[in-house]
Amino acid sequence: VINPKVEVLYRDTDLRTFDFSFIMAPTSQDEAESLKEIVKTLRKYSSPTLAAGAISEPRQGYIANQWDYLTTGGIFNTPSEFIVHFLFKQGGAMSENLNIPKMGRCVLEAVELMYNPNGEWSTFKDGNPLSAQLSLRFREMRVIDSRNIEQGY
Repeated sequence: VINPKVEVLYRDTDLRTFDFSFIMAPTSQDEAESLKEIVKTLRKYSSPTLAAGAISEPRQGYIANQWDYLTTGGIFNTPSEFIVHFLFKQGGAMSENLNIPKMGRCVLEAVELMYNPNGEWSTFKDGNPLSAQLSLRFREMRVIDSRNIEQGY
């Protein structure tokens, strides 16, 4: 006879992730430049920074400071941390939206850009894309427990 009792072994809790997706469609050269700067800034602050190593002559086939990493052991400073709040406009002022669970301190784990969100590649005359879908994935840096849920997380 097979024992019908099933038990669950609790091992750990995963860190929460949050995915956001934005469609951006610049209508001018200034807006196209702003899109590029937004993406560049997000990518910069989601990446580690090579902190140690002697300056050496780059070798063919390596990007910028990758040769330093390979020749000196490569010590990285961690990426930036993000604090994300959900806001809404209430009576002309911005207020925190408490109807949505809060996010703890996060790192930006992924920045993805799709230049043809409508399924068709098209650009302005200067080569800037007509539209782009920006996808971001944030991961909290600590486990949220039941007491944090009571606090709105």
